Amino acid sequence: MNKAKQSMQNTWGTTLYWAYLLFAGLLTSLSWTTQADVTVTKANQWGSGLYFDVFVADDYVYAATGTTGLDIINISNPAKPIWVGNYDTAGLVWDVAVTGNYAFVADGEDGLIVIDISNPAAPKQVGQYDTSGSAYGVAVAGNYAFVADYMAGLQVIDISNPAAPKWIENHDTVGLAVGVAVAGNYAFVADGTSGLQVIDISNPATPKLIGSYDTAGSAQGVAVAGNYAFVADYSGGLQVIDISNPAVPIFVSGYDTEGSAYGVTVAGDYAFVADRTSGLQVINVSNPAAPKLAGSYDTAGSAQGVAVAGNYAFVADYTDGLQVIDLMPII
Repeated sequence: MNKAKQSMQNTWGTTLYWAYLLFAGLLTSLSWTTQADVTVTKANQWGSGLYFDVFVADDYVYAATGTTGLDIINISNPAKPIWVGNYDTAGLVWDVAVTGNYAFVADGEDGLIVIDISNPAAPKQVGQYDTSGSAYGVAVAGNYAFVADYMAGLQVIDISNPAAPKWIENHDTVGLAVGVAVAGNYAFVADGTSGLQVIDISNPATPKLIGSYDTAGSAQGVAVAGNYAFVADYSGGLQVIDISNPAVPIFVSGYDTEGSAYGVTVAGDYAFVADRTSGLQVINVSNPAAPKLAGSYDTAGSAQGVAVAGNYAFVADYTDGLQVIDLMPII
């Protein structure tokens, strides 16, 4: 067993977290539900195994698959996803962000891994930076990767040369940094029981905390759209935070999902929540002060992450692989 995987198992807090994920992932359901706004129906499924998160770029889904690394799946026909390639990293892949010909992978205790995906059938590692914590989330903006590094907070990595990623600076958040989104000059960090942390990254060499909002639950994921941050807040459901003044985030509303809100993305008037054992929840946020359920699909496994492209939602469903959900009408 390699060093990263031994370290993951030997770290008490992380081991409990892993065990809880495994338990939750084994609770499955197959029903589906619709509401007035959106009809959601399953299109197809690919694979099985520990699918933690997904990123869609062009005709491909890039899936963070835990112990088996990075999966690349062709979704040019969403009804028939086709596996194309895989790169098995040394650690545990929790998250992935793609820009250009590179996938940037949050690889747990092995830090940030850079994978050349110019040939999706033959991905290859070209660079690595071993962060001081455990890389759980990653976002890319310009020449920088921003890594949610668990106990080590937010790490800023220069990726202008993908073959030689270089540490710039970090901001040690008060909680456990597990997710990150970047918008403009700010990084928005899902910081576990410390809620949402807003970090000014206008100068990447000196990231600084300028605002925070302690959500009701435990912030696991975050997406930003316009003047709002949408937080997947585990037992706190979906939290909507006004960030028009990043220094003073203001709670606007919440929607108590049926399960445990773990991942979130926003497209148009809708927030798509990966809600663990309650699958995919589609929430109308056209009025951020009054979010309402528009539709849902109870996936077979435990929905961990979600990405949306066109008329489809792509759900990382833990032990049940990639679930492709058809959204009607077009979102």
